[in-house]
Amino acid sequence: MNVATADARGVEGHSGPVCRDLPPEAAAANLIQKLGDNPMLREPALLLIGACGQLAEEGALLERVGAELSAHGALPVQPLSAVLRMLVESGAVAEFLTVDGAPYEGTLEDAFEDDSLAEGAATLIWAQATEVGGLVTEALAPAHRAAALFADFPQHAIALRLVLRLCDCAGGRSTAALHDALDAEGLLRRDPRTGIPQVYPSLFANLLKDAGCLTWDHAWLITDLGRQVLAAPDGADAIIEVSAGTSPF
Repeated sequence: MNVATADARGVEGHSGPVCRDLPPEAAAANLIQKLGDNPMLREPALLLIGACGQLAEEGALLERVGAELSAHGALPVQPLSAVLRMLVESGAVAEFLTVDGAPYEGTLEDAFEDDSLAEGAATLIWAQATEVGGLVTEALAPAHRAAALFADFPQHAIALRLVLRLCDCAGGRSTAALHDALDAEGLLRRDPRTGIPQVYPSLFANLLKDAGCLTWDHAWLITDLGRQVLAAPDGADAIIEVSAGTSPF
């Protein structure tokens, strides 16, 4: 039996196995937490879920998403196939087989051991995003991450917006330049007794980077999302409204 090239004929509408141990909302919350604990996996995971919003053959899926991540220097340390496996196990992606174009109820191992299948039968592994995947994608969309940042750290809103304004220039800003500008505005919260800053510019820059509003390339550079956040009035709902559909890159 061969693992062949993709042909989706006869596969549409087939429902692959989905994790049913938890309700979709609970499974999504678990995966969101996992990706929060491992932020380097977030963009690969979101791209994989998005790329199999429609039925996708896994080999082509991994190749396509890998090329996009590589173009943006965002390939994860672990193989992309391992990230996909995590999504399947988390219930965000359903995975199933076809043999010679017909749905096969069983695993790849089952198919290889199935004597009823013709020798040389073409076996394909398919992937499709589930309801869990949709919930995760919505919750971790760039606009929602940016809105959550300002909602979670209202005490830093002025400093965060100042950093975005400073970085909205050709060549971006160095950490030292951010330090001087924030310090001049009293936003480093120096201890009145010792004069030592209680926060540092890297805090604000890294929070914005994690939310997709800044990137680092020998300087802090604003992203399209960061500019949209700057253009938005204060408030999480306004940020989501102006930033909907923004790419994570």
